[in-house]
Amino acid sequence: MAFLPIAPNTVFVAKPFEISYADAMGGLRVWLDHQKIQTAGFRIVTGSGNGFEIIFSNERDALAFGGFEWFRY
Repeated sequence: MAFLPIAPNTVFVAKPFEISYADAMGGLRVWLDHQKIQTAGFRIVTGSGNGFEIIFSNERDALAFGGFEWFRY
């Protein structure tokens, strides 16, 4: 998984090629709900790096997201 902190409370996570955007968004939501983490913003990124830019309201939640792992939903 490509997990890249791009600002104190913002991370980029690359979407695996074999997972659709709909399934990927569902997987992110399930993980965030299970961790009881609410995002402050969410953006789909396409182009040179396909994935998601996720903004958290605090650094603690952004760092906790480092534990996210993709799996097929």
